[in-house]
Order: sequence, then structure tokens, then C-alpha cells
Amino acid sequence: MLSALRLVFSGGIYLPPSLLYRPDSPASVTPPSDGGGPESVDDGLGLTHRQREVLALIVKGNTNKEIARALTLSETTVRTHATAIFKALNVTNRTQAGHVAAKRGFRREED
Repeated sequence: MLSALRLVFSGGIYLPPSLLYRPDSPASVTPPSDGGGPESVDDGLGLTHRQREVLALIVKGNTNKEIARALTLSETTVRTHATAIFKALNVTNRTQAGHVAAKRGFRREED
């Protein structure tokens, strides 16, 4: 709840994750861990591929603006992904997200 309020007060738009992904949309389906493509990565975090990309750049220390440029997204979209990531990890900030992700085995791809 606090993350949503902070997002709104900073000029962002909060959308609950349940509105971002319809139950029947491919993005909301947990990918199989069959060793296939990037969507089959099972990092134990319950994040989409794009959220994992955003988390990797958050862990690296990038700002929302830098993440937006790197992934060709708007800053608002990055904030929306960050909010969803924080909610999924049950944290309130980037530092906590990095710690929880590391404890759960998240590994970002090296440049």
C-alpha cells in the first residue's frame, strides 16, 4: 500500500498487478521450467520476464530513467514494474528488493 501511495505522490499511476495481466494472458501464466527460452527461467520469484529484466537493472543500481532507456520503456512503465516487483517480493524499496532477490537465488545476467 505504501509503495502505491509513494508512486502516486511522485506523479506515477498505480495499477494493481491484477489489472496489468488478465488471467488468460500469456504474461500471467507461470512459464514451465523446461530449460527452454528466457520465459522458462524459474527464479523462484514469480516475476515476468520483463520484471526480471527491470529487477536486474535495479539490483545493478540503475535509476528508473536509465532502466527506461535501456529497455525502451517509459519511466511510468518502469515504476509500474518496480511496484509489481516490490509487491511480489513483499518489500518497500530497491535495497530490500535486491536482498530478497539474492536470498531467493535471483541472478542477473552479467553484461
